[in-house]
Amino acid sequence: MEEVFGGCKVCSKRMLTNWYPLVHVTCEACKLAQRQARNRKLAAKRKAERHAIKAKMRPPRCEQCRKIIEGAVRLDGPGHWTRRYCGNRCRQAAFRAING
Repeated sequence: MEEVFGGCKVCSKRMLTNWYPLVHVTCEACKLAQRQARNRKLAAKRKAERHAIKAKMRPPRCEQCRKIIEGAVRLDGPGHWTRRYCGNRCRQAAFRAING
């Protein structure tokens, strides 16, 4: 193990390495910070894509009474809202209609 003279190429902290001492490498703390920043950017991009898809879609309607569901925010898959009924009464009526 040799101590690198320049240390980490991001924060310049001295560190031990098995490599040639003049080669600058990244320390574990800086790698973690870079990975977290990359994940934050990716999560923000995915969130923006989800919001764009929701903005393009029509608001969901109850499958039983066909009223617009006000509180629907979650998507089940591409182009499908998770909420299918406006409330418990419509959900139970649909269940009774299916099962007789």
